[in-house]
Amino acid sequence: MVKDLLGDDVQENDEVEAYLAEMDADTLSARASNLSYVMSIAPDAGFAMPHESFLVLTEARDAFVSGLYVATLMLAQAFIEHRLQILMDELGEHSVAKKGISAILKRLLVLRPQHAFILNRVDQMRAFRNPFTHLKPFDHPYTIGQISLAKRVDPREILFRNARDSLSIMYTVAVIEWHR
Repeated sequence: MVKDLLGDDVQENDEVEAYLAEMDADTLSARASNLSYVMSIAPDAGFAMPHESFLVLTEARDAFVSGLYVATLMLAQAFIEHRLQILMDELGEHSVAKKGISAILKRLLVLRPQHAFILNRVDQMRAFRNPFTHLKPFDHPYTIGQISLAKRVDPREILFRNARDSLSIMYTVAVIEWHR
């Protein structure tokens, strides 16, 4: 049992729930803004995908709404890789599908040059995500610290913008007509 400042017993659940209620109140406005953004970019129609891909997609969305921007980056990139692996298999490029996102992007630029803009955006997101996945030295050009210094923008703002963009790119990759 936990005691308060006056020595009275306090239920731990009360303390935990109070902490969560305060956190909810403090983040409500930002979460509402994030949800409004998601609602403005999310596709209206559903589409078939493996259950794992569906979970990654929905958790990327939920992470963004909750302000978990590193998680958003990681999950959005995972969904994109799922989607592009499926595409490569559909195109008969099975060996490339198994190599990872960088190899897939290079091959898709050859196979689907009309989608170069979105493929390049995916690659930019991959480069930004990499220092979160594979720790890089402080002076690596794609660490958030270096980007922050170069752009003279707070790292949290850079992270937010990239998470927002990664979510938008994820939804674009989900619905784009790749077979045209």
